[in-house]
Amino acid sequence: MNRISIIKSLFVTIAIVSFASCATTHNVMMGDVISFSEEATTSYKITPLGYQSEPFMLHTDKVDYDRKAVIELKKQIKTAPSGMNTSIAYALDLGLDRVKYVRRHWLKNDHIAKYYTFIITDGLDNTSVEVAKNNKQGNYKDLDNYQKQLQKKIKRLMGLSKEQNLYQIYPMLQIGPDLEEFRKEQLGEMTQEEFVEFCQRNYMEKYRGASKGYEKPEAIVAYSFKDIKDRIADLFSSAAFEFYVPKGYNGKRIKMELVNEEGNKASFEGDIVKKGSTYYMKNITFKDGLGVKTSNKKGLELKATNSSDKKAIAAWFRLENLQYRGHSYKVNLEQVKQSYAMKLEGKTYFQPNSEYTKNAKPQIDTYFQFIFDTSGSIGDNVTAEQDVLLEILETITKDLRK
Repeated sequence: MNRISIIKSLFVTIAIVSFASCATTHNVMMGDVISFSEEATTSYKITPLGYQSEPFMLHTDKVDYDRKAVIELKKQIKTAPSGMNTSIAYALDLGLDRVKYVRRHWLKNDHIAKYYTFIITDGLDNTSVEVAKNNKQGNYKDLDNYQKQLQKKIKRLMGLSKEQNLYQIYPMLQIGPDLEEFRKEQLGEMTQEEFVEFCQRNYMEKYRGASKGYEKPEAIVAYSFKDIKDRIADLFSSAAFEFYVPKGYNGKRIKMELVNEEGNKASFEGDIVKKGSTYYMKNITFKDGLGVKTSNKKGLELKATNSSDKKAIAAWFRLENLQYRGHSYKVNLEQVKQSYAMKLEGKTYFQPNSEYTKNAKPQIDTYFQFIFDTSGSIGDNVTAEQDVLLEILETITKDLRK
């Protein structure tokens, strides 16, 4: 296998997931780095035998938090080589190949593993088509054609089995001097706020992506890397709630009582149903102002996220976009209560599950990657750009450092 054909097995993605529970027996967090200017530089290497080196292993079953791996990853971010032009599509293309490689060789047959890519740039792509052709990565007539092919590649990336892995791409754009000059000269009547939306629609929309069945994350566009960094915490502390139900509760109605960070109490109920070897929560109802923002008109139904783990004694579920009276609801895990319905003398009562482990979190393998701009236009803002990536890394590894 020559080097070019090997390079066609690369990619970059980043994840936000936590660990620890009786539900599964595996738990790995690993990541890669890809920087781009005229070319793209990867943190992983191709060996003389044609094998790709392993990603940064931040967490494994044997090591809760590998500080050396984190330090080395940070070093890769801070020492990435720079150049004059920008090749976003080409870097993402390499990243997609890397994700495919990791899925097949490092997280083989793991149908609940999660994959994330973060792309950060300050300008527009002007060299990807030529670079891809020169490196035999593909021959595209123009950038638009290249971007459309990447979208198709993203959609089919995780379709290797019956179970669909979560894969999401988070694009971030800092409006640099070239874009601002374009606004002033060509779109003089457009305000900065309107230009932000313009860039989201016309530039970053083409890099948003997700595997089948999952939502594409919204692009972050701002006039400074600092503003992007300030939005990272909200982006990654999304109002999602993961909880488990003992499989022995099949056929029962479960009630989850919650308290958020502001002390607001709320609850929801759902029926646990088993179909084949898969567990579902159906007929979900929310109370006390709690709800979920969803476009599903047929009602909410949750499928266990660890369905492929036949040895698990609990079924794990994940609720996205929890809302409390129209605002995000972030659960205080210390005060979660679980109970199940039982009938006594014709009345329904809820029996508390006193053994529910409040701080339990699903063990989910995660692969992440950073794809970031090191072109000449970054200039003195390079440190601010690096700070965004380091902030994401801090958020990702927060639970591992406890």
